[in-house]
Amino acid sequence: DPFQLEALVRIGGPTMINFVFNRPFERGFLQFSEIYGQVAGGWRQQLVLTDAQGRQRTTAVDEQDRYAFDHLSPGLYTVALVGQELTTARNRIGIDGKNQVQVNFTYIADDTAEDHSGDDLGAVELHLPVDAELDEAFWLVNVAGEIYTHPPAEEGQSICFESVPAGSYTLSGNGYWQPGIDVHEREMAVVTLPPLSPAWEWRVDEQSVTEGGEGILIHVLGRGDLPITILDEEGEALRFTATGAIEDAPFSAWVDQLPAADYFVVPVGLDAEAIVTLTMGRRATVTFRRSGVSAGLSRIAYRSLSDPT
Repeated sequence: DPFQLEALVRIGGPTMINFVFNRPFERGFLQFSEIYGQVAGGWRQQLVLTDAQGRQRTTAVDEQDRYAFDHLSPGLYTVALVGQELTTARNRIGIDGKNQVQVNFTYIADDTAEDHSGDDLGAVELHLPVDAELDEAFWLVNVAGEIYTHPPAEEGQSICFESVPAGSYTLSGNGYWQPGIDVHEREMAVVTLPPLSPAWEWRVDEQSVTEGGEGILIHVLGRGDLPITILDEEGEALRFTATGAIEDAPFSAWVDQLPAADYFVVPVGLDAEAIVTLTMGRRATVTFRRSGVSAGLSRIAYRSLSDPT
């Protein structure tokens, strides 16, 4: 197959990346490109897509270890496992706006992979509100991109991440997004999470940009896969963005090639609607967040793992 190549990339152990140029992809009268694939081995569940301008989109794999970045415009892209963007920076994928490209990641275990089993480890314990709705896993991600997950707990129970290497972590999942959790050797970080407010609030910031950088950048804190609808002043849907995100960082979506005007930005499924005035030569950043969640509302304490209390 002249459109297929493979590359081995060191990510703890080797990772095989398989590229496949695939069939034309059409839905109705619309034609667009998609990068999709699988992450075999189950050791990484989050990916990041970077375009030629450095803009990024992130997504998580589904229960079948599949992922997809759709509605892609023509251009050059890089797909990488989260935390390993630099190791795959030279793997550029050309997109024509009409076809699919399949990119599969396969983890190949070997004896050179990093082993934390002999290290002095710490732990993170979560104390949850009694009425917390826990229908998602919780994630801990450190600056090196190492990911630790815990399945949802029963109502009123606490959650404990055991055998966690020392470092700074961000916790997310179930609507929470809490950075700055420092894990120390032989210590447990006890994080008490606040109740979640059902209300969502939004903020719009603007900045001047160079030619070609105008558009709307959308962040939704603490949420993953989330469709976004862009409406004009008459309420007509102009753009539908169905891009994914990981739970350890804000959901991100970038919408460009919009004329200067007023727009409504609507995250599907949230009781929120932001009004954005887009002007020439400026970029609007819209941030949605639950009004009851902020970094200052969580309490973090520490105790020794040798302490039975």
